[in-house]
Amino acid sequence: MWGNFVIKVGNGRKTMFWNDVWVRQTPLIYNLNQQKLATISEVKNAQGWNLSFRRFLNDWEVERMVQFYNTLEQAKSLNFEEDRLLWKLDKDGKFRVKAAYKLLDISTETKEWWPWKMIRKGKIPHKACFTWLVANQAILTQ
Repeated sequence: MWGNFVIKVGNGRKTMFWNDVWVRQTPLIYNLNQQKLATISEVKNAQGWNLSFRRFLNDWEVERMVQFYNTLEQAKSLNFEEDRLLWKLDKDGKFRVKAAYKLLDISTETKEWWPWKMIRKGKIPHKACFTWLVANQAILTQ
């Protein structure tokens, strides 16, 4: 499901540099980074990208970083708009429950584990938010 969302970076204040997928390629040097929770706006400044690592990079890591820097330079520069999460399945980028339901309904993998019969029999309240929490195992119960 999350593969159907894309982040449109604006000012970079809400998008996590390392943890959110906002560029196509991510380097295999995440563990070396000191700023794991930094946003894009905290890593990018007027001079360029300011990444800091726990140790000096090995030769093969330097090559990866050069490739990654090239990818970053192709990304659009920051602007004054807020960062936005866009739904790929809608031309306006707006999330629609109907489209998400259709996506889940046609997915054969989802049909095997999704509790369709329980939901339709009314054993779970008919609230979209509650169903979403159940699907993501995020209900705060003991």
